[in-house]
Amino acid sequence: MANINLSFSLEKKNGFVLVIREQGNSNGNRVTVKNLINPDFKRWNKKEQRFIDATQDAIHNNRVLREMRNKYQTIIDTCNPTSPAELKRMVETGILVNACVPLTLGAFLKQLIDGMKHEAIKKPSKNYQNYITLYHKLEAEKEIINVPLCDICNQHFKQFGKFILSLPMDLGKSNYIPLMKRFKSVIRKAYKEELTHNVLTYDYSEKAPTIERKPRFALTESQYNKFVNLDLSVIAQSGVNREYFKELYRDFCIFLYEMKMRPVDVIRLHSDNVVYLGEKKIACIQYIAEKKKNYTGYKGVVTNKLTTIAKSIIEKYKGKSSKGYIFPFSMNEYDWDFSNAKEWGKWTIRKQATLEKINAFIKKTARYVGVEKDRFTLYTFRHSAITHEVEKKNKDICTIAKEAGTSPKMIDKHYFDYIATL
Repeated sequence: MANINLSFSLEKKNGFVLVIREQGNSNGNRVTVKNLINPDFKRWNKKEQRFIDATQDAIHNNRVLREMRNKYQTIIDTCNPTSPAELKRMVETGILVNACVPLTLGAFLKQLIDGMKHEAIKKPSKNYQNYITLYHKLEAEKEIINVPLCDICNQHFKQFGKFILSLPMDLGKSNYIPLMKRFKSVIRKAYKEELTHNVLTYDYSEKAPTIERKPRFALTESQYNKFVNLDLSVIAQSGVNREYFKELYRDFCIFLYEMKMRPVDVIRLHSDNVVYLGEKKIACIQYIAEKKKNYTGYKGVVTNKLTTIAKSIIEKYKGKSSKGYIFPFSMNEYDWDFSNAKEWGKWTIRKQATLEKINAFIKKTARYVGVEKDRFTLYTFRHSAITHEVEKKNKDICTIAKEAGTSPKMIDKHYFDYIATL
């Protein structure tokens, strides 16, 4: 436990401040004193740490100083901060003022997340999304998230890595390197803020799993047509409005195929994304792909002409979302504030749950389409649409890439020579 001293000081550079120092260290953290009324610093007694006037202003100001000092001293006595910086953070954030427990890894990570919103685009930045993923994985691990930040060491770092490697590929194992990098960066930030003296040195890269890159699965055109024309009465579905949701889910998939879009971008599509361009007022979808939204230097807006089928789907569900979204999922009946980290997290959970329901429906159709259900997912429709475009050779790769909101390099790498044949 650090031996922390408190004193008020009038400084040329910083003004009137509370100085928080570790014993034996001339440096320290400073907090500006607020709420003073007409302070007469000529009557300030440094030794006694009070204004020596008997005026009402001096009485008020001395009370402000006494309450401020008591607040900080109480936390020193009950919460045992490890450094002046940690004490300052405890008071500023309010996280530990009432709890009187050490700042945990989870609490610190939450602080970082709250500060990672990109105000310019009114939504959390890419860093927020990366670190919230780390937070969810720590929640799943259950133990490390509650360890005091100052105690996090290589042992916990190894433990977290072992947990990630124990997960299935699609639930975290394939993301091992990025997650470990983020974990280490959190502790590095804590070290810079003097909230820990520990430095993580464990070489996690030696344990990185080998990830086999397989060609992206695509339906044949025949298989896709079977899906489009499938008699949905043969598909079992639970819950209310079963027939309606089966049709909604299929229309969602068809829209993915028609517009070559990613599922997350379709689920967010709003009537505002429908634009009419040129003299002929050609109906188009215009959006920034969620995957690319926070990339440094990314300025490209995806503009893709609506196909006849895509337009008919939009018309079919027009007016069914009270908030103006293209697809009337229940999650789209809220006014989401994407500048709020908490709301963004809720939206992400709702989005994932909706996509999982559609994926479950897709897998029920697999045997009627003639494909293995394990390979049949929402992304199959995007992959199939791009593959079919490449095979037809009616468009150059650059055009296909622009329509799909990706790069010619990715088209060449994943689609140019591949189609699944079953």
